[in-house]
Amino acid sequence: EIYTLSLHDALPISSWEQTYNKERQFSNDVSHELRTPISVILSESEYSLKYAKNLEDATESLEVIKRQALRMSTMIKSVLELSRMENMNTIKKEHIDISKMLISLSKDYGHSCANNSIQLICNIDDNIIIDTNSVLFERLVDNLMSNAVKFTKDKIELSLLKKNDTAQLSVKDNGPGIDKSQYENIWNRFYQVDESRNKEQNTGIGLGLSFVDKIAKIHGWKLDISENTHGGCTFTVTMETCTAAN
Repeated sequence: EIYTLSLHDALPISSWEQTYNKERQFSNDVSHELRTPISVILSESEYSLKYAKNLEDATESLEVIKRQALRMSTMIKSVLELSRMENMNTIKKEHIDISKMLISLSKDYGHSCANNSIQLICNIDDNIIIDTNSVLFERLVDNLMSNAVKFTKDKIELSLLKKNDTAQLSVKDNGPGIDKSQYENIWNRFYQVDESRNKEQNTGIGLGLSFVDKIAKIHGWKLDISENTHGGCTFTVTMETCTAAN
């Protein structure tokens, strides 16, 4: 049986070009990011086979290989998850009291911040209810907080405030900040800001803020980033509120 595709069913050439360019860029980005861990794994394997004379030498090489393999595994899982998220047309939502949710999450964030000698200041209004997917909302907050922990100097401010018919979630750090010229790029896959903002413990793969961007777009939320007066930056998510929870 032969099927024909009419011109009306075909995508405009510009749409095909955009799709092709996005896929090509995506492939290039993934290839670039995987190149380093693969090179390390190969070189460590060769070194161990050639020069490891005892168990201690071999163990050190195996530890390096394991770290790089785990990094590759995390990256691949994140890339696949991000790809699925980009193809989402609908998500299951329900009325969620994000005030209660954020208060609960902040306890875990408090422990993480304390372990990194960071002061966490929380300002959370009560009874803020939004229509969302709880897993995706938690993922968004986790990524914003993880980003702040990596780059702040010694303090993070987490706030959730009611503004008329909207709620504003913001995460503020006092790190080196981000140059305004990079504001548009930080949401892109694998994008890393300049070295002055990175710390030695920053072993991320540059996908956290991409998840934040995609989750916000799926919900129709507004994302903003602003420079703080005394250093650092603030990420803000503006969401429509609901009147009552289910």
